Amino acid sequence: MAVTPVTLLLIKATNSNMPKYSKTFKIITGSALAFVFIAIGGASVKAATTETKTNPMEALVTAIATKFNLKTADVQAVFNEHKGQMGAQMKAQHSAKVADRLSAAVAAGKLTQAQADLIKAKLAELEANRSTLTDAERKTAMKAWTTANNIPPELMMMGGHTGKRPHGPRGNK
Repeated sequence: MAVTPVTLLLIKATNSNMPKYSKTFKIITGSALAFVFIAIGGASVKAATTETKTNPMEALVTAIATKFNLKTADVQAVFNEHKGQMGAQMKAQHSAKVADRLSAAVAAGKLTQAQADLIKAKLAELEANRSTLTDAERKTAMKAWTTANNIPPELMMMGGHTGKRPHGPRGNK
C-alpha cells in the first residue's frame, strides 16, 4: 500500500500510537488536498460544460423542417441566405457610419481629406485581409501605419467602439 498524506492522516486519526504531526505538515497536507479537490472539480466542470461547436440555429432549422415537412437542407439554405443578407446590410451600415465620421473629422479639422481617403483604403484593406493577421499583429501594424501617416490612432476606431464604456445594458447607465 502506498503511503500518501491522506493515508497518514487516516492512520493517525485511528491510531493514537502514531507520532503527532507538526502544524506545517497539517497545513501542507490540507493545502494539497484542497488543490486536488479543486483540480478534480474544475476538470469535472470543464468536462460537463465542453460541448461540440454546432450551428446555434440547428435545432430551430430542424424543428421548422419537421413541423412543415420540409427538407432540412432547404430550411438551412434559407437561414444561410438570410444570414448573408444581414451581414451585407450590417457592413453597409458600418461603411456609412465610417464615412460620416470621417467627413465630420475632416470638417472639424482633425483630418485632411487625403488622410480620410487613406483611412478608407486602409479599412478596406484590413477587411479584405482579416484572416491573415492575428489581433496582436494587426494592432502593431495599425500603430505603425497611423504614426507613419500622421493620423490620430483614435480616429481609426471607426466602428463606434472607443473603449470608453462597455457595450450592453450595463454600459448604458
